[in-house]
Amino acid sequence: MAGFTLYTGNRLERLARELASRTRLRAGDPFTPEIVVIQSRGMERWLALEIARHSGIAANLVFPFPETFLQSVIEVLLPDVKNETPIQRAAMVFGIFASLPRLIETNPSFSPLRAYLRGDDTGLKRIQLAEQISQLFDQYLVFRPDMISAWDTGQAGGDTSHHAWQAALWRDIIRRMDGKPHRARLWKQLLDALHRGSVPLEKLPQRVSVFGISYLPPFYLQALVALSAVMTVDLYQLNPCREFWADIVSQREEKRLRRPGSESAAIIADEGLHREEGNRLLASMGSQGRTFHRLIDELDMPVMDDFQLNPANTLLAAIQNDILLLKNHPPDDKPYFDADPSDRSVQIHACHGPMREIEVLYDQLLDLLNTDVDLEPRDIMVLTPDIESYAPYIQAVFGAPEDGALRMPFSIADRGPMACNPVVEAFFFLLKLSQARLLVSEILTLLEVPAVRSRFDLVDEDIHLIRQWISETRICWGADAAAKSRLALPPTEANTWQAGLDRLLMGYALSTEDGLLFKGILPAGGAEGSDAEVLGHLERFIATLAQWQTRLSPSRDLLEWSSHLMQLIDDFLKPVAPDDRNILLLRRLIADMAEQVTAAAASEAVGIEVVAAVLKRHLEEEISGGGFISGGITFGALLPMRSIPAKVICLVGLNHDTFPREDRPMGFDLMAANPRIGDRSRRNDDKYLFLEALISARRYFYLSYCGHDRQDNTSLPPSVLVSELIDYLVDGYPVTEENLLTRHRLQAFSPAYFTPEDRRLFTYSRQAHDAAVSLVMARQHPTETGRFLAAPLPEWDASFQTVALKTLTQAVVHPCRFLLEQRLQVQLNDYRLPEDDREHFTMDPLDHFTIGQTLMQELLAGPLAPEIFEKLKATGRLPHGDPGRLRFTTLCDEAKELADTVKTLHGNILPVAVPVDIQIPPYTITGVLENIFPSGQLCYRFSNTKGMDLVGAWLRHLVWCRIHDETEKNVTTVINRDGQRRFRRVDNPDAHLAQLLSVYYRAGHEPLPLFPRSSWVYAVRRFEKADPADKALDHVRSLWDQSFQRPGEAEDPYVQYCYGDAEPLDQAFVDITETIYGPMMQHVERI
Repeated sequence: MAGFTLYTGNRLERLARELASRTRLRAGDPFTPEIVVIQSRGMERWLALEIARHSGIAANLVFPFPETFLQSVIEVLLPDVKNETPIQRAAMVFGIFASLPRLIETNPSFSPLRAYLRGDDTGLKRIQLAEQISQLFDQYLVFRPDMISAWDTGQAGGDTSHHAWQAALWRDIIRRMDGKPHRARLWKQLLDALHRGSVPLEKLPQRVSVFGISYLPPFYLQALVALSAVMTVDLYQLNPCREFWADIVSQREEKRLRRPGSESAAIIADEGLHREEGNRLLASMGSQGRTFHRLIDELDMPVMDDFQLNPANTLLAAIQNDILLLKNHPPDDKPYFDADPSDRSVQIHACHGPMREIEVLYDQLLDLLNTDVDLEPRDIMVLTPDIESYAPYIQAVFGAPEDGALRMPFSIADRGPMACNPVVEAFFFLLKLSQARLLVSEILTLLEVPAVRSRFDLVDEDIHLIRQWISETRICWGADAAAKSRLALPPTEANTWQAGLDRLLMGYALSTEDGLLFKGILPAGGAEGSDAEVLGHLERFIATLAQWQTRLSPSRDLLEWSSHLMQLIDDFLKPVAPDDRNILLLRRLIADMAEQVTAAAASEAVGIEVVAAVLKRHLEEEISGGGFISGGITFGALLPMRSIPAKVICLVGLNHDTFPREDRPMGFDLMAANPRIGDRSRRNDDKYLFLEALISARRYFYLSYCGHDRQDNTSLPPSVLVSELIDYLVDGYPVTEENLLTRHRLQAFSPAYFTPEDRRLFTYSRQAHDAAVSLVMARQHPTETGRFLAAPLPEWDASFQTVALKTLTQAVVHPCRFLLEQRLQVQLNDYRLPEDDREHFTMDPLDHFTIGQTLMQELLAGPLAPEIFEKLKATGRLPHGDPGRLRFTTLCDEAKELADTVKTLHGNILPVAVPVDIQIPPYTITGVLENIFPSGQLCYRFSNTKGMDLVGAWLRHLVWCRIHDETEKNVTTVINRDGQRRFRRVDNPDAHLAQLLSVYYRAGHEPLPLFPRSSWVYAVRRFEKADPADKALDHVRSLWDQSFQRPGEAEDPYVQYCYGDAEPLDQAFVDITETIYGPMMQHVERI
């Protein structure tokens, strides 16, 4: 039976039950699908589950969106346009893009756009403008079909300058598309056909149900009314209030209407009108719904209502009932529920940033699940205005709980393909290859994508090897010299991928031991055996990148770009589950672009920047439909018409500057210039969305926002909607803002979460508890906390008693590093990658030392080889160009001066290496003493004197004194760039070695407060400058932390690991430093 019926109520699940009942009783062909028009895939999922719950099964249901449904009706009722696809917005983009240059030059009304597009050589601004205009035209088709019809007939449709150029542009793109029909034209033809009654009714479905849509444009309502003459149309609408509320206004609206001098104020005064506010929340937040209800009320249709009071004795139920009954509670009116201090039905949480919001949410939901016995994770819905920003925090907190027993199943919906999608990110990086520098960091990130690795036959384990090669050969950026030249830079090969690969390939073919150049290339090792195959794959990868850098440079027409991009995908991306679907998505986007370009007859040649902008924009409009109501907690975006009920509804990220969103219309938006009833407003949509969430929460309504600055802890305001809710409750109920609002601490391990003062502050985190205990203990007993180990490690086995000279030096110089690396096998310093992906124009200290030491060794062996500069240049360690040659000359002079100093001490006599194997029970020290001359032992380094160098020399000196009896030869001379020092003979070396071995033993069992830099600074102050101990210690403390100009030893990762934030410069530091450095300083003298 034809007709239009409105089913309305304040509980969506009851409306769903009514829909399920009607679908069970349907007549006619049982194989004809039941059509239910919805507005989101989340609603489809929820509704299908509800129908299945009431009917036992949900089958043969079709859930189209409103536009899809109307298009299907048009195809049935208007056979003449069945094969005519209406103009799509994507095609409009290309039509506008192609039409703008000609119209701007020939039509004076386009002068505003001419100024904007001046200097747009790439077309990027033009395609972005075309996107904005196409969005407006798409909105005009829905909300201003009369204006579009006027434009079709040659009228400007308005009296502003923007009307003229937009009308001209619209007609031009319609002409460009050969008069292809658009939606407004098709809809008008549909309405005309329905009004004439000349339609094949037998092809129409018997019934269509429109469910849970809180807003429809006026035309959609007109179409449904027209269809109701020939078929059954049921509209199921969520209504927060059972009273007539189409005329209520908020206090702000009332003031605006009564503003002196306004037309509305005159009408109110003349007619003596009085507008009711009704319920404050409904009046303030219900503007969008009020407009839609007003449009529905104007239709003559039967109404079936089903409104239910919330019987619960909670604050949330009271609010919902206030809205339902269209009433407020003045302060002197006793509420119809007894306030319960433990009522948690409305919760508001202020946190320090998004991460803390999600951490607090995790604990609060755990507590609700623990205390509410029939609550399950599937009963919880968490929505946020910015799901992309919050998704990483959700994954971090809910995806990796510290205790598996506290894991809550969850899913994240509404994420676009651009989010956390390595394949898509890789594709858009490849589109920028023509201007890319191929930075090391970029290439390594690209190789982390499984689809890319698979295409070039690389595996995950190969990346570590490739990183080592990069570090060894000093690759920084650039495919080769030609690539640098294309960027208008000097065409140098140094530090490019080609230079590094040439070194590795040459190292595979030739020996690297002699260190000789071959055709200007210094062979580099590391690609032997099976690793050579990895090198071949890497070379193919870099060559393919370089090839596409060239192929993506010229401009091409859009259809040609489509075929090129398909080939780009073939060359770089190999389907590997689960990335195969993302590759298919990219192919579909490219194919759709080609189809829309053909429809728009846009053949202009453009650069790759324009194509990338189009594809990225279209990809951003793709929303994943998965993850909604999948059996656990559902996280999703705060989208309009998402009024799905749940026992717990949480809204997070309700900050003052993010929600509700502001309406920022473009300056040439004709709808904004002349608004009408029924127009959409983003701000009003968000306000009504908040209201729908409020009435859809069945037990708990949870709100959170970033209420404190993470830097200075200043208070930040919440969304105005949260403030309105707080004011409403404080004004009408026996609650205070302090009762409603929980202000959380910056860290989860704040002791406040483990004290009974405020029971709203709690956490289930064992780690946070342990950290809080440590924090309290640190305050109460500052000298007993911050320890890396609660007790010394167990004894080493007997093998540790045989100690190499080098190992003993490491233990004495840097005990913290020795403990972690040698005893615990913890490596904190990985191989070094080039800093900032840039070649160096100055030398870092390590390169300065390495090259200087190399030059000094060469000079001690004889004259420098003629090719030494080219050899060092080939390593990539020297700066480019003239700075590199000047630095090389300076280093040669400095190295020669130091080498001459060494030669004056031993002449031309060659050094002797003396093996070491001495017993200091229970230890045996082994190794080799090098650089032994007739005059004694010689140690030299191309650096200024450092404590670690002197300690190493002191240890070798003690060993030399132990194994050699001649007094006049028992000296060790230390030569550095800043001077010479000499160790005198030590009469009892065994006692000093025993002290050092004691440090070695302790360093293998516990952290020791002996540090390479701080202990040396203390020793210089204490023993060379004769400062008192307290003064020397104060100086060390002043250098411990990092400053603007120098790093502090507190930043050493090994020191941090062992001591954390504690400053271990105490009496223990003084004692062990004086024990080790004191005898050394007593036996050394400057010469």
